[in-house]
Amino acid sequence: MRTLCYSSNELMKIPDEIGRYTKLKTLDLEGNAIVDLPDSLANLPELTTLYIDGNPLSRGAKKVIEILQPEICDIHMKRGITIDNAKEEDLEEMAHLLSLLFAIEQDFEINYDKQLAGISKLFRSEGKALLVARHEGEVVGMVTMQRLISSAEGDYIGQIEDLVVKEAYRKMGVGSRLINKMRAIALEYGYKRIQLAADEDNANALRFYTRRGFHRTHLKMYHFKA
Repeated sequence: MRTLCYSSNELMKIPDEIGRYTKLKTLDLEGNAIVDLPDSLANLPELTTLYIDGNPLSRGAKKVIEILQPEICDIHMKRGITIDNAKEEDLEEMAHLLSLLFAIEQDFEINYDKQLAGISKLFRSEGKALLVARHEGEVVGMVTMQRLISSAEGDYIGQIEDLVVKEAYRKMGVGSRLINKMRAIALEYGYKRIQLAADEDNANALRFYTRRGFHRTHLKMYHFKA
């Protein structure tokens, strides 16, 4: 197991057995009622991301976090950010966010009308999941996933796309929370695999996905425009 997401579950404690998950890379405990953390948490050698904001942590718990190294811990996330299913009234804001994304990715062009049409069709399609990050009523981030059929897996898989966060909200764990929630949805749907594409020149994006357990494949994507 590489990812555990228990955010907003009213948890009051984490069992010592967490130390047995030696391959764990991401642990999301944000928004619970946790006071103390087990010492065994410090024995997870591969843990790279810990979300712990929104818990009434004791001094001892904070010392455990220090042992884990502060740079991997998201304890400075801006408060009040929520991850929700997108609503129809969010679509225009989401289309504007896509313009930010396509300004970075070389293979796509910014066209608000096309982006709004595309995200609207996706919103109304079957087998989709659209998540938004909100802060004080404003959409500040988003991610989408479509259901595909894989002949290799013999079943459904999820195609993650359109992960983007407004610049003022970056490096606050918003993108990670969006990805974590989408992975939890994929698990709930029983998908055999989730996949995504990233611009090969976007070093930040490649590092982001690698640190969150995604592995680069030998496949290269090709487009044929009709």
